[in-house]
Amino acid sequence: MDFTFLFFSIFTILAVAVAGALVYKKHQKRKKAFPPYTQAMTLMLNGEYEKALLILRDVVMDDSDNIEAYILYGDILRKLGYCKRAAKIHKELTVRDGLKPQQTIDIQRSLLLDFLEGKMYKEALSCADDMLSRTGSDLWTLQRQLEALEALSDWKHAAETARKIQNVTGKPDKELLAIYKVMEGMKILAEDGKEHDARLKFREAIKIDDRLAMPYLELADSYLRDERTEDAIKEWKQLFIKNPQKAYLTFDKLEATLFELNRFAELEKIYRNLIEEHSENTRAVAALAKFLHRKGETADAIRICQDGLELKPESLWLRRNLFRFLASDGKYKEATVVGLEVLKMVTKEKEEFACKNCGFVTHNPLWRCPQCGKWRSFTF
Repeated sequence: MDFTFLFFSIFTILAVAVAGALVYKKHQKRKKAFPPYTQAMTLMLNGEYEKALLILRDVVMDDSDNIEAYILYGDILRKLGYCKRAAKIHKELTVRDGLKPQQTIDIQRSLLLDFLEGKMYKEALSCADDMLSRTGSDLWTLQRQLEALEALSDWKHAAETARKIQNVTGKPDKELLAIYKVMEGMKILAEDGKEHDARLKFREAIKIDDRLAMPYLELADSYLRDERTEDAIKEWKQLFIKNPQKAYLTFDKLEATLFELNRFAELEKIYRNLIEEHSENTRAVAALAKFLHRKGETADAIRICQDGLELKPESLWLRRNLFRFLASDGKYKEATVVGLEVLKMVTKEKEEFACKNCGFVTHNPLWRCPQCGKWRSFTF
């Protein structure tokens, strides 16, 4: 065999073997560096946080410079409820040298979420302030800042942040700003008990949005506590003018107050005026009918309910009252017909307001859900 040919063949085999080994080694290194992180991401998306955490722990132990893996490791800890541990990891990452701009943003966002979900609201606010000092009016950060301010009941600064958010989104929301102003007043009451100072805030809220029922109700309650009954009645009447559809929120207290003052005729006049100006206001119709029934004018109460049902045939409240009035007037056959109609509908003894976000149910008008913290999630 020719020696040159043999040497060339052996050299070629060795070269292929070495190249194959290098390619295999490189492939194994790449397989080791990337697939575990990708697998952890997949597990996290599937909700298998514990498994993802174990994989990421190995990844960061093998490669302490893998910032993305560290961030994700902390994020999973937060989702598992270990917010303080997550915050410790993310905070340590903020002092790393050589961070890319996007990595810095990702770390700070994760840290802010750690604070918020761990109810470390002062720390969250400080973190958000620091981020905004460098990024300006970043919408995501402003929204998280607002969450922290609300949790801290810092309504004045919450309003300032809300205005910034509205400027960024181009969606003005004066009702929310008015709610915050009312909350300022309620905070004054809770902390200092100063009725006058609180009422000043309620009136500021009305200047912001005079259709919001909340400040009128709080003003009237404040006056009642100060035994200024006439002023309370004036606030209720003012709400009737500005937002008659929300007038029913005052009916129970209005009736109790005027009955105590023996001003029955005034109450009837209020209801009739509401109906005359807003015939579709079925709650006012039902309130007037109940008032007339108490006076012994059941026939008029029945007629008013029937007239109201012609305009609003879906009204359960009118139908329920009509059933009661017919039965009390001895018209059992007609009452039975109406009663069967009522049974086909969802019967409620009291007004119920359900949170559109979490389903929490209350019998009182609330502007913020006590369960999920959402504003204006109840429909009145």
